[in-house]
Amino acid sequence: RERADSVEYAASAAECARRVGVLVVAVPWKQFAELTPADLLQGTERPTVIDCWRFFDADTFAGVGEYISLGVGPSAQVAERVG
Repeated sequence: RERADSVEYAASAAECARRVGVLVVAVPWKQFAELTPADLLQGTERPTVIDCWRFFDADTFAGVGEYISLGVGPSAQVAERVG
């Protein structure tokens, strides 16, 4: 409750993505699965995306900023990009 006055709400997932430097997709909501790289590029210069549900294509989102897909180790992510 001490921080309740500093909470900012967004009207949509896309607006949320534009307003943050780090986006953690921690819930399996359709609104987040539908985000595009363009939604992230409108905000910070090189955002970080932490994708807990592996919604996004690693190759597509890697060009936007730092893309981290939970449950996939670094060597698996590199293998996916190469192979």
